[in-house]
Amino acid sequence: MTDTPPPNLVWETALDWLLLIQQNPDDPELNRRLNDWRASAPEHDAAWRKAQKVWQLSGAALSLPNPPA
Repeated sequence: MTDTPPPNLVWETALDWLLLIQQNPDDPELNRRLNDWRASAPEHDAAWRKAQKVWQLSGAALSLPNPPA
């Protein structure tokens, strides 16, 4: 048996990190802690990359014009 956290916990943690970094992008200690978390397990890095992609896509979707009524 491994000590791997459940996938939902990893995803939720990645989202928490994303929000923290969005609020404090220039905080070197926060960025160091994020990088440590990402490096601690492959699924952490994968969840982080997925969270970033979702963030980028949601921003792009919000910039689309509204469809005609």
